[in-house]
Amino acid sequence: MTAFEHQIVGLIVFFLIWMLFLKRYFYTKKNMQDIQKVINEFFYNRSR
Repeated sequence: MTAFEHQIVGLIVFFLIWMLFLKRYFYTKKNMQDIQKVINEFFYNRSR
């Protein structure tokens, strides 16, 4: 696989995991602030 193909596969896998993650949050009736907090922490940890 080329680096480009590998990147696409990585994005697809990340997207699927992200959708499952969001579904779990919505099914447990979490509000948007909690989700926003998790997203912010996730990106903050990645940017460090």
